[in-house]
Amino acid sequence: MGKGGGGTPAPPDYTEEKRQLRLDTEAEYKRQADAYNQAVDDYNQSLSGFSANIGNTGSTIGGMTMRDLYDDPTTDVNENQYGGLSSALTGYRNELARSDRATDPCLTLSFRVNTAQSASQTFRR
Repeated sequence: MGKGGGGTPAPPDYTEEKRQLRLDTEAEYKRQADAYNQAVDDYNQSLSGFSANIGNTGSTIGGMTMRDLYDDPTTDVNENQYGGLSSALTGYRNELARSDRATDPCLTLSFRVNTAQSASQTFRR
């Protein structure tokens, strides 16, 4: 039994397959990340209107005096700003309550462990 020429063949070279798997995986991760980033941008944009409206309402309330909370009974105009501000704040609250928390952006990463398995992980913002 010598060290002669009947040895085991060299293992297959999977270099190109591994390279292609890496490129495909990176492309899929980029697609998933781009979709998530767009969802976050859309979500943040939808909330930015609330932020501006609440900020404006806060400025209005901050600039009010006691006189602004009462109606002058000697005029036909209702000078009391409380009703309008209360209505605006109730509207903001109702809009936020109607927003569907299921549409909050979430990132789900799917990746192939090997040809027989796959895995998935979801991250909430």
